[in-house]
Amino acid sequence: AGAVPVLFPTVATEPLPPSQPGTAPQHFRHYDWLLFTSANGVRYGLEYLAGTGLALSPGTRIGVVGAATAQALEPYGLKADLVAEKSSAQGLLEALRALGPLAGQRFLLLGAEEARGELPEGLKADRAFVRQIPVYRTVLASPTPQARAELQQGFDAAVFASPSSVRGWVALAPGVVPPKVVCIGPTTAQAARECGLGVDCVADAQSASGLLEALEQVFAEV
Repeated sequence: AGAVPVLFPTVATEPLPPSQPGTAPQHFRHYDWLLFTSANGVRYGLEYLAGTGLALSPGTRIGVVGAATAQALEPYGLKADLVAEKSSAQGLLEALRALGPLAGQRFLLLGAEEARGELPEGLKADRAFVRQIPVYRTVLASPTPQARAELQQGFDAAVFASPSSVRGWVALAPGVVPPKVVCIGPTTAQAARECGLGVDCVADAQSASGLLEALEQVFAEV
């Protein structure tokens, strides 16, 4: 669109070892659903399963949040059975509920160590069986000197695609207040406000294209 992206990573991810209680092979049998709320969850979750030599039963369906998470399944030869229209944990919960009663169904959630409990708690409230296993964690990134130099040259807007990226920004660029702030969704916007940042626009669609549209909206109003 003619803009110049300044890449300043604030967070990174790393896998967790399969040492948490309750992750023995027998716990991976006979699940109705395998759920992912991010592309990182797909990557680390499937690598975790492959590394432990485990396989889900053939009847297990896969539910994901958003198109990007669905696309992350493709390199593994998998396809999502359910893609939530709303790209959030709440959106996935609503999509599952729309299929019918969840009571008695078994759900396996593989995701981040710091994942919010909105999805598993909602499933439990519907009397479903839920096992949530963290397979990766989010840590602070280490921006290169070149990235820091670009940041110091100035920028017109900061784009945040997750709450952790906001918190990483505050830790890595203390005192630097973005001229404009655009967030991928309401959860990220809430994190930005909690960190003392003003939010100029929240993307309607929680995706890269949604962020681009939000940026265009912000600068159209200037």
